[in-house]
Amino acid sequence: MSGTPPTAVVIGAGVIGLSAARALLATGYRVEVIEQGPVPNAHGSSVDSGRLIRHTYGTQHGYAALVDAAYAAWERLWADLGETHYTQTGTLMLSRPGASWAQDSAATLDRLGKRYRVLDRGEAARRFPLLNLEGVERAYWVETGGVLAAEPIIDALARHLRVHGGAVTPHTAVTDIDAERGHVRLEDGSHRAADLILVAAGPWAGRLWPELDDVLTPSRQLVCYADIPDDLYTAWRRMPMVLDIGEADSRTQGSVYAVPPVGDAPLKLGDHAFSLTGDPDVDRSPSAAELQRLFEMTRRQLAEPARYRLLSGRTCFYTVAPDSQFLHRCQGRAHVLAGFSGHGFKFGPLIGERFAELASGRLDETTFQTWLAARQ
Repeated sequence: MSGTPPTAVVIGAGVIGLSAARALLATGYRVEVIEQGPVPNAHGSSVDSGRLIRHTYGTQHGYAALVDAAYAAWERLWADLGETHYTQTGTLMLSRPGASWAQDSAATLDRLGKRYRVLDRGEAARRFPLLNLEGVERAYWVETGGVLAAEPIIDALARHLRVHGGAVTPHTAVTDIDAERGHVRLEDGSHRAADLILVAAGPWAGRLWPELDDVLTPSRQLVCYADIPDDLYTAWRRMPMVLDIGEADSRTQGSVYAVPPVGDAPLKLGDHAFSLTGDPDVDRSPSAAELQRLFEMTRRQLAEPARYRLLSGRTCFYTVAPDSQFLHRCQGRAHVLAGFSGHGFKFGPLIGERFAELASGRLDETTFQTWLAARQ
């Protein structure tokens, strides 16, 4: 690019917004990221002790096929940042009667040529004695997969942008966008003008892009953190992520996961099923009763569950789109990336790079739409 650099305003300082800002900056844009809260924002979809990256994806072959490219994009990000925030743990899938997600994931791994081992319940119990495997038919052990330290990643991305000439503006809400003129109106009545606007606002995206309001469903998700008995802590540090998942659209109790302690993080336990309810501005703080119910449900996955103690918990809002496909819309100078349905974090740097290709004209809209929806 020559002459005056084009300008971009990115709304939302989560992993998608910051990753896109990084890639746009490298392409030659002058970039400002505007975030309604602090950066990192604990109320955003991206911020937590950890987010998972894995090849196990049920029947979603297209997204599973993108995971290798996602890993490569993370390596490019680590090189840019000069620091790494990833720990490989491996992946353990549990298979129960009436639930096909683990078998579907194994079929997808076969299709991708990814190796795994099938363990009968006895072998799984011997290898993973920290788990309660009652009712499990078999387990699938996959060496790939691990934990991305979400909050340090967001913090490092924001610092990277500032060091390289970008702007990150926290505690500033956007109230309206004018896609044709390229104007962003802020809550204090002031405006920003830009050649390109990107809305990456998670569960708030539909408020700035009303056409998506009926397409995107905010989904309030709870996670809890458990204190590990001292004599089990070292063993837990060697554990894989554990996925005990029913059908993809199941809302039944019993579709749970466990994330082993990585870095300074505690053991994380969560319900994988979408709630498909909640208001991201209101339903933020989980009640003690809610957390206790979640803890009781999820710790049944653990051997000797009574030895574990509930530490704390939090809510996170996913933004669920039909078929959990990622969405892109464009009008005038404005774009929106939305619908990451709880599984977008792992693709953040990759999506940012591809969006910058679209913005710079190196990728056409149809190709980007097809790629983003992982239609394979």
